[in-house]
Amino acid sequence: PESAPAVPGLGRRSFSLIEMHMRQGSAPRLREFTPAPVFHKHDSVLGAHAVVRDLEAMGGLISSSHLLSRLPSAPPRSSSSEPPPQPREAAAVEGPKQEPPPAEAFCTRPHAIGAASGLLLFGWLQFVELSAEQPLANEMLAVVALVAVFWMFEVLPLPVTSLLPMLLIPAFGILDHSLVASAYWGPVQMMFVGAFIVDVGIEHVMLHQRLALNILLRTGVERPFVVVASFSAISFCFSSVCSNTATVVMLVPFATGLLDTAAEQARARGEEHQAARLQRAVLLGIAFAANGGGIATLVGTPPNGVLAGQPSLHGEVGFANWFLFAAPIACCTLLIALAVLHFGVLRGVRLSLD
Repeated sequence: PESAPAVPGLGRRSFSLIEMHMRQGSAPRLREFTPAPVFHKHDSVLGAHAVVRDLEAMGGLISSSHLLSRLPSAPPRSSSSEPPPQPREAAAVEGPKQEPPPAEAFCTRPHAIGAASGLLLFGWLQFVELSAEQPLANEMLAVVALVAVFWMFEVLPLPVTSLLPMLLIPAFGILDHSLVASAYWGPVQMMFVGAFIVDVGIEHVMLHQRLALNILLRTGVERPFVVVASFSAISFCFSSVCSNTATVVMLVPFATGLLDTAAEQARARGEEHQAARLQRAVLLGIAFAANGGGIATLVGTPPNGVLAGQPSLHGEVGFANWFLFAAPIACCTLLIALAVLHFGVLRGVRLSLD
């Protein structure tokens, strides 16, 4: 280090690192670096030494002594105040500066239209007398209209919009705070939370895929109606114990993957039309069966629980008596849906799948 040449940009520490690598015998194991002729004759040698310093700072993966031996000695510093020219290639490596993505507008045109429409409708309904016996009916209708318009146009985030009745209904004297708060959480809401937890558990363990594969392995896929009936039965059963919307969301990607494979096999045999009809029948079967299964229980679809939680029913509608009433209707809808799909979509389909 004491006898190291005075190279601008490379201090004593840099040569100490080089000497340490050479004494430890690690220099031969380092990746040899052959400098490419990227510097033109008009470029300063200072730029080459800056490249060596940057490469050494990036981890010392080159044999610095080998690289320095190929560099010419640095020219003397000029007394002029002009900075040394920068290498043209170094500027090219950086590339163009990327502009940051534009920030999303706080209020878009749909938001402005929704806000204006909701507020105008809210103000107009304040002066409309719907019933002399119920003087607060127009205020309640105004609150409902405002929340509905804000919800459709997403003027505010949906969680914020859903809390507007908690503020507006007591403000207009329609109901007390305690009664409005009790409508936000009760036994029906707790029942839906439990159903959503079941949905997450089914999706986590992929129970729907396991059940579908086991049924298809036992029934086979040689007959198209059996494939449609299998997916419909699975959708019907799952939508009876969890949300029918969640059931369709879980089953459709799995069914689509199998149907895409079937379409490729049918395309090789020139049976694209029959494969398309099978795909329509399977997807419609999943949707129809989910609607039917959602009728069977209170947790199948939210309107069932909302009806059971109405104060006018006084808790007379429970899980058991609802199931006894709605299960036969749900089974009938499933059978009707399968009959419509068999005679209306699958008739004449002769598609043998692998």
